[in-house]
Amino acid sequence: MTTLAILMETVQGKTAIVTGGGSDIGRAIATALLSEGANVVIASRRALSVENAASIACDVRKKADVVKVAEAAKQRFEKIGLFHF
Repeated sequence: MTTLAILMETVQGKTAIVTGGGSDIGRAIATALLSEGANVVIASRRALSVENAASIACDVRKKADVVKVAEAAKQRFEKIGLFHF
């Protein structure tokens, strides 16, 4: 089993916050995590409509925005297990 396969097996049911999930690598990571059963919160410049994921507008340079994303993730999914910045 590859390292990636092992990692993806361990994300099922965990909550992941993915920054930059609105495009390119961030979107691909969010999609992969969703397909493996993770709860996903996408933090991007603007809120998106993504099936089965929460999406919050966030400027990661602003502490208040980052706190808002973390609080929303904890409120919806109870705890946070993974981050991708």
